[in-house]
Amino acid sequence: MVTTMRHPIEILQNFEENFRESVPKITLKPKMSKRKLQDIQIKFAQDTEDMSTILNTAVKNYNIVQGSEEAQKIEARFKKTRLRILMSYLSKDFEGRYKDELRGLTGSTDFFQLLGEIIGTVSDADLVKEAKVKLADISRDTEEEETYIRFIKRVSNLARIASKNVDILTPLH
Repeated sequence: MVTTMRHPIEILQNFEENFRESVPKITLKPKMSKRKLQDIQIKFAQDTEDMSTILNTAVKNYNIVQGSEEAQKIEARFKKTRLRILMSYLSKDFEGRYKDELRGLTGSTDFFQLLGEIIGTVSDADLVKEAKVKLADISRDTEEEETYIRFIKRVSNLARIASKNVDILTPLH
């Protein structure tokens, strides 16, 4: 079997092309939820880790020495690629509304910090509130033949979140 090695720059180009087709759009209408933004941030972190692993393998295969000028160029290109991928997450209306603030972004940390300021971030209080609502309506899923042990685990996990920093749970009314 013959495999071809790709240069790290070519790999970065492929990352960008592949991500543009299947990214979620951050839009003004309807307003994006804090939870959806958090999910996007988590998925992006996982995808970035995968991209980094692939890129590091290519760098090793091409015997690019860490700290060399070529390695620094690749690292700078990787950072720009991540930011371009993130910018493709934005709908035209969102990008137009916040274009001045978006112009100053230098990386993914800045990107998510800005969006956190605009959309908001999921706080511990939000998590507790969500868990209490879910606990109020929880029931065993008999259609999918949920076992009793699995049901208890679900209830326990929700109760742990709902009772964060609280000794006694009070009903949600």
